[in-house]
Amino acid sequence: MPISDLYKLQPSAPVTVDGHEEESVNLALQASPNSFVGVVQGTVLLPNGNPVPFATVQLYTSQGVPFEHVNSNPQGQYIIPDVPVGSYLITAAEPGYLTPVRIPLTVTQGRPTQV
Repeated sequence: MPISDLYKLQPSAPVTVDGHEEESVNLALQASPNSFVGVVQGTVLLPNGNPVPFATVQLYTSQGVPFEHVNSNPQGQYIIPDVPVGSYLITAAEPGYLTPVRIPLTVTQGRPTQV
């Protein structure tokens, strides 16, 4: 899985400090335009088709390492933004329900992966 930089770093103007002088510099970081990410979205549903509000949706790397988690909204919908392109596993959990197996998914660049 590729590692993405969150910021684009560029050289700043040189600063010369002589002796015991001090200099303050305001560092402004620009968000890096990352084109190697996608979005994972979907709805957590019970077997009868009813949505599960506020379920915990967990995304794992393909090796089973926790990557991200979010909660579904009152309609059972969730969105996990800025997921690097690659293979993952996903599951949802809610107290009182058995946790299903992890479902494999592939995140593609620039478009949502619906689960």
